[in-house]
Amino acid sequence: MTGFFEKVPRNNDLSVTGHVAIACFLGALHETMRASLVRMHEEKSCNGHDLRQAWHERMEKNRRGDFRREFFAEVISAAEKAIDRFVMYFILLTTC
Repeated sequence: MTGFFEKVPRNNDLSVTGHVAIACFLGALHETMRASLVRMHEEKSCNGHDLRQAWHERMEKNRRGDFRREFFAEVISAAEKAIDRFVMYFILLTTC
């Protein structure tokens, strides 16, 4: 996951690239978590407290960390795709 953030400029608080990267990461995080929670809800038929507890167990109590590792790999992949779409849009916007 750190490879994604190494590409973000660190010395310019007004960097559009930095803001886009963070926005893409947060959007990907939201969508991936939402999809995971929907799947968990459907698999376990749980709501509210039980769903939060199931999420916590998968993210924090899994000693091997498989779910957490796979979850964040999916988030980073989605964020990188979103950034690629933004870059293509930006290139088209500035060259046309």
